[in-house]
Amino acid sequence: MVSIDGIWYKSPNLDRNISFWLLFLLKHDLNSIHKEAISVFGWIFGGWLWFGLLVGHYGGIRFPIAVVVIVKFLARIVKLFSKIQKRDRQSLYLKWQHSISKYMFADPRDYQIVFLGSFLGLGIMTRDWSIRPELVFSLMLSCCLTQLVLSSLVKSTENIWLTLKSALITTLGLSLLLRADRVSTMILAGCLAIASKFIFTVERKHWFNPGNFGIIAALLLTPDAWVSPGQWGSDWWYLLLFIGMGGVVLQRVGRWDTSVAFLGSYAGLEIARNIWLGFPLDVCIHKLMSGSLLLFALFMITDPRSIPNARSTRIIWSIAIAILAFILRNYFYINEAIFFALFAISPLTLALDKLWAAPQFNWHSFDRTKTT
Repeated sequence: MVSIDGIWYKSPNLDRNISFWLLFLLKHDLNSIHKEAISVFGWIFGGWLWFGLLVGHYGGIRFPIAVVVIVKFLARIVKLFSKIQKRDRQSLYLKWQHSISKYMFADPRDYQIVFLGSFLGLGIMTRDWSIRPELVFSLMLSCCLTQLVLSSLVKSTENIWLTLKSALITTLGLSLLLRADRVSTMILAGCLAIASKFIFTVERKHWFNPGNFGIIAALLLTPDAWVSPGQWGSDWWYLLLFIGMGGVVLQRVGRWDTSVAFLGSYAGLEIARNIWLGFPLDVCIHKLMSGSLLLFALFMITDPRSIPNARSTRIIWSIAIAILAFILRNYFYINEAIFFALFAISPLTLALDKLWAAPQFNWHSFDRTKTT
């Protein structure tokens, strides 16, 4: 326990002297931020920092030191910004807003990168994932290099560097869902995931989701790969976070129907089975609140470049995946049932697109920079 201005704070994981100076620095800089930039974001961010430090859920000295560095950096920015004249400040804000709207978050993939990256950081900090940095780095390197090499060999209307967005999304998806003991396994998963987009393609559309293909390849071809469905636990606030952030992306790409059809069908089957067997309701809720299931439904099964083009066929396709996943999970006891179901149903995308023609999704429609 340490005291500042007569108020006692909990700090079980830190030395008393270190705790005192860290809290003193935080108090000084947070006060300067609140006085010079009174805003909703400032109060929320400041409150979050205090809560994270005082409750002590983030463990050890690493989090407090990182907080001090971040807060002091923000305080310097605020002080510098406050010295700018009001007129210049408004002009600077308008220019900044224009740049953000033109170059950042114009592409829905930008949202996916931010959200998936946030989920990865959240899992490491709050769920104590034992993810080795070299595995994530090797996965990112293999995905990006494979994307650059194959994109240079294939004529594409998209800027070759912009294609790295898709590679980074695949990297984050695999980092969130796939676990392995060896670096070579991650490299294999990353290379095959990206290569599948160029191999299994018809009329510039690939029918396998790259992340899902990499997971299946690693599970079938290596002895040390696995997927941990329960790594997120069943806390309700993860559910709200995934649905909220996933909803933003789905609204941008217009593929919310796919998630609703899959989750509705899968949940309906699980509830019906639960009632038929007379199990308590908690059993069904525990299955449906899996973080991996929500990540799959909101960010993997909704990839607009690998799912049917027409809305009606997307709904049929999603229900088929839900039925197969339900059978594999409950009657064949396969923990990775949703991934195998998506892998098995994915080739039907070609037949469904032939039967019900619809415009093909293109990331270029979101590119406001007009780079080709």
